[in-house]
Amino acid sequence: AAALQISRKFLNPSCIRQTQHKFVVPRISPAYTALNFPVQRKVHVTPAKNAEAASATSKHGTHWMAERVVSAALYGILPAAYFMEPSFAMDTALTSTLVVHCHWGISGVFQDYMHGYPSETGERRYPWLAAMGKIIPYVLSITAFACLMNFNYNDVGLVKAISMLWRV
Repeated sequence: AAALQISRKFLNPSCIRQTQHKFVVPRISPAYTALNFPVQRKVHVTPAKNAEAASATSKHGTHWMAERVVSAALYGILPAAYFMEPSFAMDTALTSTLVVHCHWGISGVFQDYMHGYPSETGERRYPWLAAMGKIIPYVLSITAFACLMNFNYNDVGLVKAISMLWRV
């Protein structure tokens, strides 16, 4: 019962107050401090300027919509590529949408997990890691697109190669 009261207290958003860009969780009653619960926990939140936040929100909304359009286009292109006669145009459409779709996915993973690990002082331990996390997805995507287009132009093409693999 005591743990339930504590969890209700911490999960209630009205208990959290904002103080100079840090959210401070209220103090626990003295009865629970004997159980070695933390007395106060601070979570740092980076402030954003209003103009930059509004600009980032509109860019994010446009990018999110473009991701959804490409994902929805794949629902039409994949069956069309299978049932239609293989052609250079279909190979190019499939290659382009697959590479763009994969690029956005890989970019999201790299941005989420390659950010330089902040140290105790708040500075990044490896500042070059965040820069590499932005460059590597572009290198991978450009390389994949160039290789697939070379395969489409000089060989049987992506759609024909996939159908040949399925026949094996």
